[in-house]
Amino acid sequence: MRRRSPVRGWLLAAVAALTLTCDDPPSRMPTSPSTPTVAGVEIIGPDTLAPGQTAQYSAAVRLSDGTIKAPSPDTLVTWRSSRPNVQVGQDTGLATAAGAGEAALTAEVVTGGVRRGTKEIVVVPDGTYRLVGVISDAEYPELRIAAARVEVTPGPLVTTTGSDGTYRLYGVPPDAELSVSADGYLPVVRSLHLDRHAAEHVELSLPAPRLAISGPYTLSIDVDGPCSELSEEQRHRTYDALVTQDGFRLDVALTEPRFRLDGSGKGDRFSGTVNSTGATFQLDSFSYYYYFYYTFGYPQVAEVLSDDTILVIAGRATTTSSGAGLSGTLSGSVSRWVVESGRPPRSLGGCFSRPIRFTLTPR
Repeated sequence: MRRRSPVRGWLLAAVAALTLTCDDPPSRMPTSPSTPTVAGVEIIGPDTLAPGQTAQYSAAVRLSDGTIKAPSPDTLVTWRSSRPNVQVGQDTGLATAAGAGEAALTAEVVTGGVRRGTKEIVVVPDGTYRLVGVISDAEYPELRIAAARVEVTPGPLVTTTGSDGTYRLYGVPPDAELSVSADGYLPVVRSLHLDRHAAEHVELSLPAPRLAISGPYTLSIDVDGPCSELSEEQRHRTYDALVTQDGFRLDVALTEPRFRLDGSGKGDRFSGTVNSTGATFQLDSFSYYYYFYYTFGYPQVAEVLSDDTILVIAGRATTTSSGAGLSGTLSGSVSRWVVESGRPPRSLGGCFSRPIRFTLTPR
């Protein structure tokens, strides 16, 4: 009888063990569910208050699994309001509305870190609403109309649009009439039927074709009345100008080499918009903060004077067209500045809140 080799027996045992291991998948113990974490904070309370009304607000914690729950009694919650027309107790969340408008109510919850939640509160008299919107040009909707008059009756409630063409009115009754008007545009009247806060955007049309005013001009800036901060010559300036037009957009380049430009080439040009009766121009001045810390905020018109100071012409010019060109008033200033490397610009005074004539005469 043949005797089995010890080595061969060992190999057979190893193969059998390996076979058993491959056929038997490893055991997997169930893992314990992960604990939800804090994902955010929600503020519970009314969205709208009437002037003089008080309401209690509370903070709820939103967990990562979608669960909403109140924080534990020993959790620190701090409240604040973004505007004084809504007063809120720092430790209580009890808020009182003072005047019409809106405010952002913020709750800061300390629970495994700091979490914040914010809620907008609108303050209007009972039974009325907030109305917001944008006033723009019908031909070029991207052109937002500044200084448009927006009125709601009964009331009356009246406001004007900001530089971005937006308006906000508080206390609009459910059934009202909205009237919008702006220089150079046809007025618009609409009926309103509100049951909530709403947005009403209005496009204004021109009464005639838009002006075409490209070409060479002489720009005259004249400060009327006394102003001891500037000399007679500094109060009356003329510049060669070239106006180019692209649709409603205007670009005015001052073509003489007597301006100090910044690194981006700013200092001898400004922009505007044109309608069927005239044009509006915006000339920016120095911005201390942005100029010094962010290298922008430089004026659009910066003329170098004989003493190496800078004459800055700034403000908003509204003009009307005539056979003699464009003329109107600059609401702004003419002032002198010192500009030194590494330092914020320094004003030497100027003519502020004075009538300033702004004239573009074709050459």
